[in-house]
Amino acid sequence: MLCGLAAALAGVATAETAAANGVFPAASQLVSAPSDPSQLLLRTTFGLLVSSDSGQSFAWTCEDALGYANTLPSLTLLRDGAVLLGVPDGVRVGTLAGCGFALSAGASTNIVDLSRVASRPASVLALGVDYALRASWVYESSDAGASFTAISEAIPEFIATTIDVAASDADVIYVSGMPAKSGSQGLLLRSSDHGQTFTSNAVPDSDGAAWPYIGAIDPVDANTVYVRLSAVPGHLKVTHDGGRNFQEPLLLDYELLGFALSPDGKTAIASSPASGTFRIDAQSLEVEQVACQGVSCLLWNDAGLFACGEPSRNGFVVGRSLDEGRSYERLLDFGCIKERTDCEATTPVGSLCAAAWPAVAAQLEGFGACDPQAAPSPIVAPCPTGDGGDATAGSTTGGGAGRVGSSTLGGAAGASGVAPHGAGGGNTSGGAPAASGCACQSSRRPPSNRWLAVAALGVWLAQRATRKRRAARRASLPSQTGTRDRAWAQT
Repeated sequence: MLCGLAAALAGVATAETAAANGVFPAASQLVSAPSDPSQLLLRTTFGLLVSSDSGQSFAWTCEDALGYANTLPSLTLLRDGAVLLGVPDGVRVGTLAGCGFALSAGASTNIVDLSRVASRPASVLALGVDYALRASWVYESSDAGASFTAISEAIPEFIATTIDVAASDADVIYVSGMPAKSGSQGLLLRSSDHGQTFTSNAVPDSDGAAWPYIGAIDPVDANTVYVRLSAVPGHLKVTHDGGRNFQEPLLLDYELLGFALSPDGKTAIASSPASGTFRIDAQSLEVEQVACQGVSCLLWNDAGLFACGEPSRNGFVVGRSLDEGRSYERLLDFGCIKERTDCEATTPVGSLCAAAWPAVAAQLEGFGACDPQAAPSPIVAPCPTGDGGDATAGSTTGGGAGRVGSSTLGGAAGASGVAPHGAGGGNTSGGAPAASGCACQSSRRPPSNRWLAVAALGVWLAQRATRKRRAARRASLPSQTGTRDRAWAQT
């Protein structure tokens, strides 16, 4: 626990080094093209980064040229290379190689999420919310985002958060969100008629301070859905019957941000920057902690498992893992971002981004020059495992869950440190320090420099209080911003 907090403090200490567009540079969502996993689109706090070579290089496009500002848009890539962005005034559409974006027709509300329809290459769904009316809508485009039409009646008194379509059945659509009434429980809505009607089911442990977000739908089973809660502690839920019942394979001390399901649906990876990275067997729901460091977003396609990281903690901005999150090769750090030079000066990208690039480049240089070989390999070290700690049983509905709990340093060596399904356990290392250098992973014993532990705890408590206040405001009348908390990638 303190290991993650100390890393967070290190990030705060370097925040003044570079702050693109007045915001500390960070990456929060990564998507790939369905027919070409080498095509990647990365959302950052200072625009979008595009890669056409599986992350070996990234080029920057500024927010002004994309048609938004001061928001984090939801995004998706279609098979023909179309790029769609969900923004407060609708959907912006362009292409990976395009030099400007246009506003789509027909979806004028705040678009908080997008989901492509796997069996229909030119089809994509958009989830809109009108916070003043306290209502949500589902829109669909069949022309690669050029225009949208509403396929559902307004969902009244409901603030939606995410939408996904089952790859195995295009008529099955899920929407998550919170009723507008204060004190309500979060809901997972399911439609089996392509959005004409919805049934709703409550998501256990969700409330105004813990909103539900869809992580993934199983690629072959339209009834299996993974849902996380935006809260501390971090809950991961899964339903195998379309939302009627939930199990909780993972409960963390800190918020769960990164989640990805393997292309075959057999394995899930969940990650928390403060708690580490975990592998979940989709059939048995058995959990294994594979790394003591965590990331903020994940994308899993045929080219590997990609992650958004922080240089001070992870050693990369974008990394790729070929061993299910145990280690990463660095693909991108901030110093390696390039300016786009393929657009004419008369285009939005060629004019607006060219003018903004010198200031952004100067700020990004604060992270050092581009040197992909500087980071050690593997970047993310495996965690020591053992036996003898305590684990707290998590809350359950229809299935058991285990909280990744305390660990003991200096205990006897033994088995896995994760306690799935409510089993006892914990993480211990033997008398000698672990070779991975992650001896403070999940430790609840204060370190020798107690002042750092106290300061870190204070930062965490302040962040938690702020998060709860913001969630309470969203439950009553949320402000119009872009996608909030959509940290994991759409696959």
